[in-house]
Amino acid sequence: MTDPDGPSGTATAVPEPPEKAAGTRGRRRALRHPLARFLLRRVLIAVLLAWGITVVTFVLTNLVPGDPATANLGQRALGDPAIVAQWRQDHGLDKPLPQQYLIHLGGMLQGDLGVSQQSHRPVSQDLAETVPATLELAGAAIVVSLILGVAFGVVAALRRDRLPDHVLRVLSLIGISVPTFWLALVAFYVFFYRLQITPGSGRIDPGLQAPPPVTGLATVDSALAGQWDVFASAVGHLLTPALVLALYTIGLLTRFTRSAVLEVLGQDYVRAARAKGLPGR
Repeated sequence: MTDPDGPSGTATAVPEPPEKAAGTRGRRRALRHPLARFLLRRVLIAVLLAWGITVVTFVLTNLVPGDPATANLGQRALGDPAIVAQWRQDHGLDKPLPQQYLIHLGGMLQGDLGVSQQSHRPVSQDLAETVPATLELAGAAIVVSLILGVAFGVVAALRRDRLPDHVLRVLSLIGISVPTFWLALVAFYVFFYRLQITPGSGRIDPGLQAPPPVTGLATVDSALAGQWDVFASAVGHLLTPALVLALYTIGLLTRFTRSAVLEVLGQDYVRAARAKGLPGR
């Protein structure tokens, strides 16, 4: 800082308070830290990526053939131009595209994702009902893939070049190569339609009463409510789709775990431990 009222009318340096100077140096030191720069760069990239996604989705939505008014109002309402004009005005479709994008972006920042053309309900309400089911299925697939993938990889490494190793390597290759959507259709056709050993679509059996919604997860809510028949039904509905989703990850984890375990088994400390008589376990 400088003081213009110093001697002879010249500016003289006025030292900053120690607390302010220390804070300034601390902020500069934090910004010079590699981890702080890395985190700041990642945050900026994430913000730019999110903004780019909104731009791309908005542009693609406007390039898709079709009229939003037709999809929402139906053919009968299109016969009245006043209704169509009012609907376009209410949704901002009578404005230029840049202004429409700003309205769209402002609504997203406020949590307003619009209204679904299929259910005619707010998109946020539809997501609140469907996202918990997606999270439940994804969580089950992750748990199954971790347990089976690591276990298969360890078994394949411990039985190297033997029958279990060959079988697991073939299964992992199949899991990586087969498309998930095709495998889901085959599993649904074989195990539900033909063999009838797995339940069909849905989260619980139709004859059961859904548990009180707490978390949105059928398994957790049924366990909290003590409805164990509903819990068993929810788990049964999760098994087939979770296994289908997990097969790809199981194949990858089996290969990675096998390579890692084989590398560890060849280390000097493992050979020294075995030379001392320690068991393989």
